[in-house]
Amino acid sequence: MKKFVFILTLSILFCISSVAVKAESLLVVNGEGDIIWKVLSSTDSISLSIPEREHLEITDVAASFETTSDAKISLEKEDGSISLSIDSSEGNRSLDVTNWQDDLIEVEERGETKKLAIRIIDGEFNIEQKGISVTTSYPINIDPNKNEISVQTPSGARFLSVLPIEAAESALRAKVITRFTDKKASLIEGDRGELVYVLSGEKVLNLFNLLDYPVEVEASVSVLTGEIVHVEQPPWLIVLSYLFG
Repeated sequence: MKKFVFILTLSILFCISSVAVKAESLLVVNGEGDIIWKVLSSTDSISLSIPEREHLEITDVAASFETTSDAKISLEKEDGSISLSIDSSEGNRSLDVTNWQDDLIEVEERGETKKLAIRIIDGEFNIEQKGISVTTSYPINIDPNKNEISVQTPSGARFLSVLPIEAAESALRAKVITRFTDKKASLIEGDRGELVYVLSGEKVLNLFNLLDYPVEVEASVSVLTGEIVHVEQPPWLIVLSYLFG
């Protein structure tokens, strides 16, 4: 009996130790547009420096910090360093988040905005929404009061009127993509200067109702209108899509 209790105790301890704990986002924009810091160091000043991730210790947290409603968030990359800043009537709060590995910003659903998370992957900004993961090098700005997300491109600021999941749904509705393979995309300026999501996937042709034939395609979706502005595909696929699409 003692042996059984000992084995059971070890099993329970092993299971508990194996549970992965996911840290909360550094910053949360809630449904009312308020900005809440979820992690603060014990020294809460106007300018916080986080040169290394281990300097943020959960034990130093006194309470969450909520900013004023006029605050604006920005993510910028310069000389290999990435900074997160909040500007409001109370002043400027800036952090070096270059080595931050968990979600940086979580935007909760409000009105037409869908929940999304922003993080850093391989030194680039990553916006994830319902499994669609979009990577960009452009600085990101968030205005919770106006319910707006924008990026700063070489040709100026561009609002993301269409969010990643909406761009993916647009490509599926237009039938230029039948299914997504890895659900990864990029946010870039197109050849004509328009800002687009570039989505990769497969166009599946049903040949005589006997065989599904997948072809790799790439669709560029406007962040302004959600329209398909370009499709990268083999020339012959246009004809086959008409016959078997």
